[in-house]
Amino acid sequence: MAKYQNVIPESVVSEKSGYGQNLTEQDLIRILIDNSESKQDYHQTQVKLCMRIWSGYTKFIRSQCNKDRIIDSIYFGSFLRKDSAPSMLGGVEADKILAPGSTYALVNDCKKYNTYAEFKTVTNSENYQRIPAASAHKDEVSVNMKAIAQVCNCSAEQISSFLSRLRELAFNTAFTKKKSISLNFSIGQLWIQPSQTVEFKSIGYFDSASQMAAPIPSSIGDVRSQYLDDKSRASRDNSIFNTQHH
Repeated sequence: MAKYQNVIPESVVSEKSGYGQNLTEQDLIRILIDNSESKQDYHQTQVKLCMRIWSGYTKFIRSQCNKDRIIDSIYFGSFLRKDSAPSMLGGVEADKILAPGSTYALVNDCKKYNTYAEFKTVTNSENYQRIPAASAHKDEVSVNMKAIAQVCNCSAEQISSFLSRLRELAFNTAFTKKKSISLNFSIGQLWIQPSQTVEFKSIGYFDSASQMAAPIPSSIGDVRSQYLDDKSRASRDNSIFNTQHH
């Protein structure tokens, strides 16, 4: 466990700084930006850009799940949508019937992905070590960083650098600061706990029905950043978007 270093100043994640026991991806993004080498004047612009990237990333994952594919998120395991929805007539068809709250699932094969290292994934109907047999027929794809980068007006390398640092910060914070981390993937919440456990909690079928019915553009153009101008593009130098990750 020596690789988990106390990389976050006490003042940043203390109660006095406004961060509580539970941190979200928005909190982590602000911590990343506040501790970057970029100029203070550019911090708010970069926070907005990071949130746009996260939105594009999670919407891409959701769109692939809803196209009946297994999507490798690269940094947080693979996600899939369960095969069947709850029966409106109350019928029973073995495990094909979904219960509310288990529409989507996480597949975290540590041996294959080495996603969470020493952290243990909770095993239940929303969290699997292997792709469940009922979903074995689905196509497997990976997140397309270039597609997300195109609509966010940055490079795929910069997105990969950001997501890598966000992941590292999430696990470091859970382990060294004993904070609970909740990442919103739009299809559910990924919880990273100080007890070194990881658990995905899916949104329910009825909660997600309107999202699943709504068309999701393949270009995810609806998440295009409106905050990028010449000044903000220049501000990426010496920021968390620098691909030289030390």
